[in-house]
Amino acid sequence: MLIRHIFILVIGVSLAISCKPRDYDKTGGHSDSQPQETEKTAITAEEPPAPAPVPEPTASMAIVQVTHQAYNQLQPWQKEEPSYSRGFAIYLGEGRFLTVERVIRDATFLELISSDGSKTVPASVAYSDPESGLSLITVKNPDDASFFSDMVPVPIGKDLPLNSTVQLWQFSDEGLPLVADGTILSAEPFSADNDSPAFLYNRIRAALNPVTGGATIPVISDGKLAGISLNYKESNQRAVTATVRVINGFLNNAAGNKPGFPVMGIQVAPLTDPVFREYLKLAPSGNGIYITNVVPHSSAARAGVKKGDVLESINGHAVDNRGLTRDPLLGPVPAGTLMHDSQSIGDTIHITIRRDGKPMELSLKMDRDALDKDIISLDRAANAVPPYIIYGGFVFQKFTDPYIKSLKDRNDGNMPMEFLELLNNKADYAKEGAEEIVIIGPVLPTPATLGYNNSGFCAVKKINGVPVKSLAHLAELLDKPGESDIIEIETNKVPFKLYVSRSMCDASNDALQRRAIPVLRRLPSSQQS
Repeated sequence: MLIRHIFILVIGVSLAISCKPRDYDKTGGHSDSQPQETEKTAITAEEPPAPAPVPEPTASMAIVQVTHQAYNQLQPWQKEEPSYSRGFAIYLGEGRFLTVERVIRDATFLELISSDGSKTVPASVAYSDPESGLSLITVKNPDDASFFSDMVPVPIGKDLPLNSTVQLWQFSDEGLPLVADGTILSAEPFSADNDSPAFLYNRIRAALNPVTGGATIPVISDGKLAGISLNYKESNQRAVTATVRVINGFLNNAAGNKPGFPVMGIQVAPLTDPVFREYLKLAPSGNGIYITNVVPHSSAARAGVKKGDVLESINGHAVDNRGLTRDPLLGPVPAGTLMHDSQSIGDTIHITIRRDGKPMELSLKMDRDALDKDIISLDRAANAVPPYIIYGGFVFQKFTDPYIKSLKDRNDGNMPMEFLELLNNKADYAKEGAEEIVIIGPVLPTPATLGYNNSGFCAVKKINGVPVKSLAHLAELLDKPGESDIIEIETNKVPFKLYVSRSMCDASNDALQRRAIPVLRRLPSSQQS
C-alpha cells in the first residue's frame, strides 16, 4: 500500500507540472513557435500587517503613587502630617495620564508605576482642576519618556445614553487585568469639591472590588474612554463617574491653560406653587424657574438679569418649573448644571426670561467672574500656602474656601454662627469696599490676648475705625503708629470690639518667635512690604 501511495503521489506531481499554464508574450499571443527563456521570479506571499495595539488595562494604565502634606488651615504656620495614596491613571497619549484631582491634591511627591511593577518614574502635575475633579500628570523628567513608549493610548469616546453597558477597568497588584461590567443608571448633579458648582456625573451600577479605592477607575466603551470614577460605594455598588463632556471640557481647558468652567451666576427656586405663580403674573402651571439671587460680577448680572425674573428657556430649550431641561442623552437635568458642563468661557448663550409678566430675551457671555471675583477666595492652587499674620497671639487669616472646608472637617460639618452670618451677608462686606474677608482664627494664649480666649473665629470689620479691605491692608493698619497704645479691633462677634495694647502685642510677638513660631507674618509675595 505504501508503494502504491507513493506512486500516485509522483503521478500527481507530474500531471501538475505538465498542466503548467503557458507563457504569454507582450501582445497577448501564444509563444509556442519559439519558446523564450523567461526570467524566473520568486513569488512570496505578502504578510498581513500587524494588528494595531488594542487598549487594555495592563497596556493603557499605570499606578500613580502619591505623598501628600497639606498646610494646616487652622494653624497656617505649619503643615499637616504626611499621608499617602494610590490610584490609577489612564494613558491618553503624548505622555499624558488622566487621573482624579483628589488623589494627587497637595502632593509633595508623585510617581508612576507600570502595571507589572517593572518601571517606576517620578511624575509631575501638568494641569489640575478641583472643580471638575480631574488632573493630568506626566513624567517629571524628559529622559523617562520610555515609561510610556510601549503604552497603548485610550482614545476619548462619546457621551452615552442611559442604560448603556460599559466596562470598568483595573489591574491587580500582580499585574492581572480586572474588568467589570456596569450600567449607566442616571446622570445627576455632583460637586467634586464640596461647595463648588455641580457637574452632571453618571451614576453607574457595577459589582467590583476597588483595588486602589473608589476613585480613578476608568470607564470604557468599545475600547474608548467613557468616563472616570470619582468614588465608588461598595454598599450599593454605585460609581460616580465624570462624563466625556466634562473630560473634554477639562482637556480643552488644559490645552489652553484656561481657568476652568463658566457659571451663569444665578440662584433659583422652583415655581410649582400656583399661588406664587399668580403673584408673579404667571399661568397657574407651566414652565419657568424663579431667580432668587443674581451674583455680583456674574455674566447674568452684566446681561441685565435681575432678582425676581423667571427663567423660561436657555438656547431655545424650555426650563420647567423645577428648573429642569431635557438633554437628548440624559433626560431631564438641571438647566444650570447643564450650562456649567457644556459651555466654555467666552461662549454666548441666549435666554428667555419673564419680568412683571412680560417676556424678554437676553444674551449672556459666559465667564466665571461670579466665582473668581467672590470675596471669599477659592485659593485652590496645588499646595497653596495660606497667608497669615500673628499679632500678639491673634491669628489673622483670609476667609477662603479651603479654610471653610478644613473648619467643617474639624467640627463634624459645623461652623461658628459668625461665619454662617458672614457667608449669608458677604455682599455687604463687598459694598463696604472689602476685596477679601479677613478673619480672626484661633487666639493663642499670651499676655496680650488675656480675656479674649473665646474671641476667635469671627470676621474682622475695622481696625481703629478703618474698614479692613484685605489681609495686606490689615498689616498696614497694624503697623501704622497711633496716637494711643491701644488698638481697637471691631468684629462681628460679641463683644464686637476688642482692645489690645500695642506694646504688649510687640512683647508677645517676641516671645512667640523665640519659643514657638519663628515666622509671624506670611503674605503673598506681591503684597509683601
